[in-house]
Amino acid sequence: MENMPFYGGRSMLKEQVEIIKEAEKKAEALIDEGKSKAREIIRSADDKAREIIEKQQSLLESKLLSYSEEKKREKEKKIEDIGKTSGKAMESLEKKSAGEKISAAAEKVWEDIEKEFFRP
Repeated sequence: MENMPFYGGRSMLKEQVEIIKEAEKKAEALIDEGKSKAREIIRSADDKAREIIEKQQSLLESKLLSYSEEKKREKEKKIEDIGKTSGKAMESLEKKSAGEKISAAAEKVWEDIEKEFFRP
């Protein structure tokens, strides 16, 4: 058996090498296609992430602006309320002061009247 020629051995080996080379080419093509699709998916994900970030930033800016405007309105209302309250307090003080002045003047007039008409 050792001396028997091996028929078809080389051609079968050549055929197997060709099949392997063809499989390697197909595998490389599939790998390249996979890399290309992966880059496309990553690019698309980056675009979507950027879009989401921009939307979040826009919403945040809008909320901050709304919050700022609300706080400004609250501050203005408090200032207005303080103005009304202090105005009423001033008016009350002025009335009280005027009343005290009137009372003091009335007492003075009464004293003058007493001195003039009721002298002992």
